[in-house]
Amino acid sequence: MSMKEAFDVYFTKLNEYWQHNYGCFPKIPYNEKYQPMLKKDLFMPGTYQQDGYVQWQPKLQTENINFQNLEEKLNITINSQIKDYFSTYWFMSLNGSFDESFFRLPPVQPGIDILSTVVLYRKKGMVDYFGSGDYFSFGTAQIEGDERCGIYINNNTGEVICVQWEYRKSFHLADDLEGFICSMDIAI
Repeated sequence: MSMKEAFDVYFTKLNEYWQHNYGCFPKIPYNEKYQPMLKKDLFMPGTYQQDGYVQWQPKLQTENINFQNLEEKLNITINSQIKDYFSTYWFMSLNGSFDESFFRLPPVQPGIDILSTVVLYRKKGMVDYFGSGDYFSFGTAQIEGDERCGIYINNNTGEVICVQWEYRKSFHLADDLEGFICSMDIAI
């Protein structure tokens, strides 16, 4: 499965969920006065500030992102799924659940500096807890009522794990990011 196919599965579920439950496309809270930097490229025309919310839809990216210089600078090869996550679609946060847990993956919005974002996620992923592992921080989770959990991707294997910091416990979520995105049920 490709990242595009995984996103397509997720976005189909997302749209169906919103249409069935609310009769519209996905919405996010929006107030131009307080969120002037939020790019409107994903907003659906005619839905701006509707009840303080705006409807949005993902958009395929059309320009290639060159990760080669960044990989040379970091002296690593970035996992292809991480690169594909940031270079396939523009979208708002991906919220989902499975096994009674809630997950939030980061948005990829037009106008962000994707390469700087990838560097930041790499820095956040390189924590003492993992020892010598090669990880990227990749979102947040609520597990067993604990909202202080993080999602990480093993750069070498692509495995998606969750860490409960308070208990210094980590566990397997999925073999790869594509499978993780496909397996999430929609949650808002």
